[in-house]
Amino acid sequence: MGKYLGTEWEDMYKDFLEMCGDEDTAEIMVDMSIGDMKELGELTDKEYMLQILRIDDRIESINRDIEAQIERKADTLSATDYSKDRISGGSCSDLSNIVVGIEQCVELQRKEIERLKAIKAEVRSVISQVRPNELAMLLTERYAQGKNWKEVADILGYSEARVRGELHDRALTEVGFVRSTM
Repeated sequence: MGKYLGTEWEDMYKDFLEMCGDEDTAEIMVDMSIGDMKELGELTDKEYMLQILRIDDRIESINRDIEAQIERKADTLSATDYSKDRISGGSCSDLSNIVVGIEQCVELQRKEIERLKAIKAEVRSVISQVRPNELAMLLTERYAQGKNWKEVADILGYSEARVRGELHDRALTEVGFVRSTM
């Protein structure tokens, strides 16, 4: 049962649970919201850049969750025998309530995807303003492309130690400068 019951996040969990009708989905949405709230606090320039690596994974996770939720709800609907005479207690609105719940949850998840895409675009914009271009390339290859330090060093033509140390430090300083002007 909901890991957020009895915590400061209980109301948020219950809202997501009511909207989505699924405990797993509600927990995922609270997990993402808590992570986002932490991200809204003061991020170091490195943490700011690291966001772009996690965003694609989170978008993929949300998309998988949407598909799984729709599949679970479809299984629920297909398990119901609508050809039988209805006995008391059920109503035609049961089906529409399930559909509305799916639509609300999917819409919430799609909004989260759009928000994450906006963060990604912002980080890419910051990278594009970093000068000199060599530092922007370092940031692009490391954070946007997810390359390891050896690969970045080979692309830039420097030793791995220099790229990981001096150049990376300079690049993050430039990120801080660009962010301070936003």
